[in-house]
Amino acid sequence: MSSAQAASWDGLFAGRPAFVTDTSQPVRLAIVNNMTGVLPNSEINLRTLARRYNAVLLNIFLDWTDPASSAQRILDTLKAGSQALPDHPEIQHLNVVLIGFSAGAAGAAITASSPLLSNPDPTKAPQRVLAVAAFDELDQSPYLPPPWTPFLFLADTQSDVYGGLTRPVEDMTPVTNHDVFARQLAAQGRPITVMLQPGEWHGGSRYGWNHEISSRFFIFWTQEILKAALPATPPTTAPFLAPDWRTYAGAYRGTYDVALNTNTQPWGDDERMTNVVIAPKASYNDPRPYIWLPNQTVANFWKTYAQTGALPREAAAYSLFALYAFVRQGADAASQTAVDSPTTTAAPPTLPTPSYTSSCGFSSTGDANLIVNFDRAIASADAAVSGGLLAGAPKVWANVLMVPLKRTVYSQQLTVQLTNITPIDGTTPLDLNVTAKYASPCS
Repeated sequence: MSSAQAASWDGLFAGRPAFVTDTSQPVRLAIVNNMTGVLPNSEINLRTLARRYNAVLLNIFLDWTDPASSAQRILDTLKAGSQALPDHPEIQHLNVVLIGFSAGAAGAAITASSPLLSNPDPTKAPQRVLAVAAFDELDQSPYLPPPWTPFLFLADTQSDVYGGLTRPVEDMTPVTNHDVFARQLAAQGRPITVMLQPGEWHGGSRYGWNHEISSRFFIFWTQEILKAALPATPPTTAPFLAPDWRTYAGAYRGTYDVALNTNTQPWGDDERMTNVVIAPKASYNDPRPYIWLPNQTVANFWKTYAQTGALPREAAAYSLFALYAFVRQGADAASQTAVDSPTTTAAPPTLPTPSYTSSCGFSSTGDANLIVNFDRAIASADAAVSGGLLAGAPKVWANVLMVPLKRTVYSQQLTVQLTNITPIDGTTPLDLNVTAKYASPCS
């Protein structure tokens, strides 16, 4: 098996989508996805993590109302994986990382605490959960992972009642906001990391569609935990005992203030972290409540992201690329009710040249916005258009570029030339053409 050529596997385990990076090597980890609309083999950041640790990516529904059944579902799926790939008996015994979005975050967290996955005694088996990540939602007990398990809360803007740092935790009495609650958990000794995702609003940006920046921070955070916790050789008879991170000597602490309405990019007029401080756990002396960071590497990375709203360059092993492009009818790029004309894109490392077809597309006023989402935050871009008019200068919001357009009466095609699309992280700028071909002439 070790001498065979690397070969990925994409299929179903017990009827649930599964993806294995390399079946010629032992599988070392299971990453269980409880996020809406993300398939195991289609999300670049999850594939990156899976490739580094030869993980199996799984889509498994984790129900926040029934953690026992959800945990059993994970075990049944892993057993089915060993049966589907009989050369990989280790799959049945893999330790897991659980991730979830919105209510799926609550499902992932409470499932992690099920006795089927985490013994109430942290020194006894089973301790199968290596980490839990909650995207855009943080809930009170019982919707929390075990107190010794690394827990990442990815917060977002104050307009999101489920994930904004300054918004109250759902149904919590007395009323406590997410930021205060997270720091209270850290003060109890729980290894909880909090990161504010600039420009994000409950699973996407204010300007629509998924960001995919936040999952890059999740990848970086998780891989540092796996470096310390994941054995080089997966056991084939039983899961290994996941460690208790409450006593990890190399941990750091981080603190910050939450500022509102600063009108600075890439946060705009939403929440941002300011006055950011990190220090080793043993020497932390800032009077402000703190959150947990697994080591110095993550602490430095976290601080940079918190202060600049852009992930450092080492977060990606590839160049800037466009995730998707679409045209939104009307002059308001932030409209959540306008009809969007999406495009198809190629997966990296091939740089996509998006295009779309519409039935004339623009609203009766002729106004529209070309919106392009990139894999990281951008600072600026230049634009020119053929077959139409620019209605203003391009605007950026985190990783979203918006180009206001006005169609000329008789044009049947628009071509927008985007040049010098400059990432905040200092990686190489990108040029990109986006062409809109109309299905029928416009009067």
